[in-house]
Amino acid sequence: MGRLSAERRLLVDQMRAGRAESGSGAPVLRPRSADQVFVPQSYAQEQMWLVDQLLGPSVVGAAPLFLRAKGAVDTEALRRAVTALIGRHEALRTTFAMVDGEPMQEVHPPPFMDFAVVDLLGHSEEECAEQARQELAKGFDVRTGPMLRTRVYRRAADDTFVLVARHHILVDASSDAVFLAELAELYRSEVTGTPAVLPELAVQYPDFAVWQRKYLTGERLESLLSYWDARLAEPPRPLTLPGSRPRPRLRTTRGEFLATPLTTDQSAGVLGLAQIERVTPFMLLLAVLRVVLWRGTGERDVLVGTPMTGRTRPETQALIGFLINMVVLRHPVDDTLTVRRFLAGERESVVEAYDHQDLPYALLARRLARPMSFLNVVFSYEPTESSVPPFPGLVVSEVDLGLAVSQNDLEVKVVRDGAAMTVHWAYDDEIIDRDTVASLARAFQACLAAAVAQPDLPLSELPAPTGIGPAAGSGPDQRRSAEPATRPPTGAIEEQIADLWRELGHDPVRSDDDLFALGGHSLTVAKLAFQFEAVFGLTVSVADLFTHPTVAGQAAHVERLLRARLSTMDNDEVGRKLSGLH
Repeated sequence: MGRLSAERRLLVDQMRAGRAESGSGAPVLRPRSADQVFVPQSYAQEQMWLVDQLLGPSVVGAAPLFLRAKGAVDTEALRRAVTALIGRHEALRTTFAMVDGEPMQEVHPPPFMDFAVVDLLGHSEEECAEQARQELAKGFDVRTGPMLRTRVYRRAADDTFVLVARHHILVDASSDAVFLAELAELYRSEVTGTPAVLPELAVQYPDFAVWQRKYLTGERLESLLSYWDARLAEPPRPLTLPGSRPRPRLRTTRGEFLATPLTTDQSAGVLGLAQIERVTPFMLLLAVLRVVLWRGTGERDVLVGTPMTGRTRPETQALIGFLINMVVLRHPVDDTLTVRRFLAGERESVVEAYDHQDLPYALLARRLARPMSFLNVVFSYEPTESSVPPFPGLVVSEVDLGLAVSQNDLEVKVVRDGAAMTVHWAYDDEIIDRDTVASLARAFQACLAAAVAQPDLPLSELPAPTGIGPAAGSGPDQRRSAEPATRPPTGAIEEQIADLWRELGHDPVRSDDDLFALGGHSLTVAKLAFQFEAVFGLTVSVADLFTHPTVAGQAAHVERLLRARLSTMDNDEVGRKLSGLH
């Protein structure tokens, strides 16, 4: 944390100097009423829950911690430590469901966990890792839980791997530091028989979710929306990289991954130029990425997202929970500027966006009437240091399972470890070829080297990617059917579906009207799936409704499901079901 603070000190100073602290004027964050059985999901949880509803249980939703412990692990002490940690943080014992048409979370009493020891004596390190990957592949049932599973893979008496499998809806990257620190302290307490020394939690994550819903109303919400309305007026279409294929409606893969290390000199050059130009390394690296994307695609105006911790209040610093929020950064490339002047503009753009980071990304997408995929390039910079605290009698390290997941077309993350930096390129391989990403990676390094060496060089003279072919298709999702039915909704099922759309604020005139073109979004679809179950007595998945976004398409899908259901009923049941549709 010390390194992160040092590198962002300039940014913090700028924000304090002339801008109100995020969160000022907000209602007090206090514990919710004890009689609240169901609590609204936070906006970040809601977004992740919708992804789960769309894709179902999958490794995409997993947020694993995979640790290797050298020494004799006391498994019973570890079990008690995990149990205590789950009891301490409500977020770790929460499940999620639609209640009365709204996405809610429910906190369960402790213990709410799944802990098992697996004997892998004599197995290789890779075999232990593969066991962990298979465990993660099982996914999670967000309705029933538990959403945290611990597996202890005992490879030898003095060599143990520990998998803490969690759904991402419970935790974010900042939560990992809290999780590991408290787990180490609770394990120490159990091993030594002395009390654990942990800070008192004034609030829990569900309290934050309640607070957030109250905070983002009225003047505060309108102020944030007004800023982003102006900042993102006439937003560009999602970036289409050269050589990319048409984007499918639903993603079906985890994506692929490419890592390219920077040399020690390159890494030092980044830090040196950032200090001279009074920008953070994040700002410098982001500016270079913008130039590379412009030189590779011809697009000057590219929206880039960056994940922010969302922990803008002191009460949230020690919480385990999913507080992260995606912030949109917009700074069009002007090739008449020098590197130095472009960096100054990037700094102002980033600082201003950070000052308005409280608007949840999901609300922003709805405000713009754009699908969540309108932002398909993400960038982040992560200074890292040894994050695993000491465990008594053990040497514990974190192990990478190689499960990099890209939820966007392209995610670029620069990780600093000591004096070295590595650029991680995660990409959707259904859309983008590895050769394209490799070309971008080479251009990034060349462009970075030129910018560091000659900051007064015009942007137009920085290196461009080579060996990239023309785009194979456009970026927007293909939602309409090939043969639209240009007529008003007709028949009992289509008319009922049209009525359900209207109840959610979307008025279809034709049976081929597209729900998303009428302003629908992911939460609309989730609510519609809930309504379909109530009206038709059928389980219709969110993915089905994404695949069939028109009244006619949804009606045809319901008819297919009804025919399958009717084939299993007797005549009286068939009569009752058919009469219910009129």
